Order: sequence, then structure tokens, then C-alpha cells
Amino acid sequence: MSSIALSGIGILLSLVVMTIFAFKGISTVICGCVAALITIVLSGLPVLETMSANYIPGVASFFISYFLIFLLSSIMGKIYEQTGAAKAVGEKLAKTFGPKMAMAAVVVSTAILIYGGITSFVVIFAIFPIALVLFEEADIPTRLIPGAATLGLWSFAMTGPLSTQIQNIIPMNYLGTSSTAALGPGGLTAILCFGIGVIYLMWEEKKAKKRGEHFVFPAHVEKLEDTKEKPNWLIALIPILFVIISFNAFRLNIVYALLITDIMAIILFFKYFPDRNFMRAINEGAAGAVTVIINTAAIVGFGSVVKMTPFYTFAVDAIVNLQMNPYVLSFAATNIFAGLMGSSSGSLGLFYESLGDLMLEYGQAGYNLEFIHRLSSVGCAGLDSLPYCGAIISVLNVCGVTHKEGYFPIFINCTVIPILVGALVLLPLCMLLG
Repeated sequence: MSSIALSGIGILLSLVVMTIFAFKGISTVICGCVAALITIVLSGLPVLETMSANYIPGVASFFISYFLIFLLSSIMGKIYEQTGAAKAVGEKLAKTFGPKMAMAAVVVSTAILIYGGITSFVVIFAIFPIALVLFEEADIPTRLIPGAATLGLWSFAMTGPLSTQIQNIIPMNYLGTSSTAALGPGGLTAILCFGIGVIYLMWEEKKAKKRGEHFVFPAHVEKLEDTKEKPNWLIALIPILFVIISFNAFRLNIVYALLITDIMAIILFFKYFPDRNFMRAINEGAAGAVTVIINTAAIVGFGSVVKMTPFYTFAVDAIVNLQMNPYVLSFAATNIFAGLMGSSSGSLGLFYESLGDLMLEYGQAGYNLEFIHRLSSVGCAGLDSLPYCGAIISVLNVCGVTHKEGYFPIFINCTVIPILVGALVLLPLCMLLG
């Protein structure tokens, strides 16, 4: 068997092992290391040298590049969580939508926080108690909370135009495009992902009720009466609106936008902090940011090992030699890389590191870089949501739901729907208009 074929088998076996580990609840740090070792051995690479020279630097590179964004967004999330600002926004939406639209209320409230610049790993902590209130009122089983939350956390909210998430920022850095790249096709894609996802969730809700399933308060959560004073929901929206407007309308660097937003939130919500101690939110946010980024970086590091394999070299050379349409390439390749890494941000980093110069050449040849930006952004949010994705494991753990109970709705909303809408709507529109 050739070294290329054996290397390909090693990568595939690594993905299978990571999936099994995910269903067993094993840490993504362990998943990343074991997957890297399997790939290294079957690719015939030196073990210690490759781990030291490729895997660990791959982890460190992601950490260094995006730590400030994770740090500031994590602190912002803790501020909103501890002051009750997130719950104030969620409760207003709950009253607006009503029990019959509980699913949509969870998705919209989650998406607002995501567009406000709070990282998805943090938003779930603020959204979960809101979802419990909504699901209890509507008598929806809690196993569907992860499916509803992740539709708002990922899918359209992190990949659509105007998004403040790194899935929209990475292509900007490589291509020199704006956050509103491909506003028309990208906006339509986001609307369709949202609409189809909510319809699917409501269908799952009806099926659950027909089977006699009801809301049961999670055993891992202490049920307390909510007597805490919270900010007015309009005041709570001010920092979120600031970061969205400053980043998109005034092109303020996302790090500066988040830093100013954190300071603004502390000032606006100061009296709502427990014991008026805002340092607790900063400390917990900082600690949480390190955990979150390490869990992501551990899988991203696996991608750095994949890059060293004979199979990867063969695949990239084949792609370049095929002279594939750059719109098809940007959507397909980021999906494949996302499946390899279990990370949308890691997928984009690997795609632009490997093929970024080629994309710029296509831009000089007349292809629309804004379309490439949006296609790669949407593409990275398809196969990234496989079971070993660190973010999915975190969401399920927070909600107290196992992979067996709660993964399928996540798969439909964050893998099937984005891939279908991207392939059947966004890609044809870009090819037609570009």
C-alpha cells in the first residue's frame, strides 16, 4: 500500500476515533492528541518531532492569533450572565414570541448575543437558563434545547454578513474584504438557514409531544426563584448594538470594539453585579476564555499535523492542478477541512494558509473575492459540527444532555441545512452573479 493511501487511512481512522471519544465524553484535548498520533504513525512521520514541531505550534498559533477575541468576548459574556443583562433580553423576546414560538425565541435571543460579539462557548451559559424558562412554559423536552441553541449559536449567526464572529473575520484578514461581503446572497442564505431550522425544530417539538414527552427540569441544575434585579432590556441592548455598529459600519478593529464594549457594559450594568464586584466577571471570563480556546486549539493542532501528511500534499496538488472554479473550491474545501478538524475557525485558517494565495490570484483574474469570502465562511460551518467538535461537547455538557439524546437536531441544523442551503442557494447565486 502506498504512503499516500496509508496516510489517508490514518486521517480517516483519526476522525472515527475522535467521534467515538466524543460520544464517550472524552476531553477534546485528548481527542486532538490521540488523533494526531494516529495520523503521524500511519503517515510514517517521526512521532516526537512532528508533535513538537507541528502539533504543538499549531495549537499555539491558533491561541496567539485569536486569544484576545476569545478573552474579551468571554468577559463580555460573563458580564451579561452575572448582571442578568442576557436574561433581560431573553425574557423580553420570550414575552414577544410567546410559548408557541419558544423555539424561535431561543434561536433569536442566542443570535442577538452572537451578533453582539460574545463567543458561542460563553453564550450558551447565558442562554441555557432562559431556554429552561421558555421550554418549561411551552412543555418542550429539554433534550431539544441544544438543537435550538446551536442554530442561533452557529449556522447563520456566525457565518452571515455583519457577523462579529471570527468565522467572518478570518476571510476579511486574508482577502481584504469587509464584514458585509456578499451581503445579498449571504443575507438570503442566513435567512433560509434560520427559517428552515426553526420550522424543523417546531416539527421535532410536535413529534416529541405526540410521543408523550414533557419538560422535566434538569437534575444538574438547582431551581431557584428569580428575584434578582436586572437591567432594562433596552439598556442591555446598548453594548450589543455598539459592537455590531462599530465593527460593521465604522470598520473598527474587532479587538478594540470588544474592549470598548466590555468597559461600556461594566459602566452600564455596574449596580447589577453581585456585591457590585465586576472583577469576578473579568476573572471568570478570563479563565473561561483559556479553557475554551485550548479546547478548540487542540483540534486545530490536529489540522497542522494533517498538513504534513503525504495524503494532504497529494490532495492539495490535485486541487490546484484541477483548476477548479474558486467558488466551488472555497465552499467544498472549507467543508472538508472542517470535517477533518471539527472546527469552523480552524478550517478557515487551514484553507487560507494552504490556498489563500491561490484565492487572491483568482481575485486578480476577475473572480469576486467577496463571494469567495462568504462561500468559505458558510462552507466552514457545515462538517465542523460532527460529534467530536469541542463546541458541541461543551453545549451538551452545559445542557446536561448526552450525544445520544441531543446530537441529531444539532446535526440537522448545523450540518445538513447549512450544506444544502449553501450548495443549492448561495453557490449557484455566486456563480450566476460572479
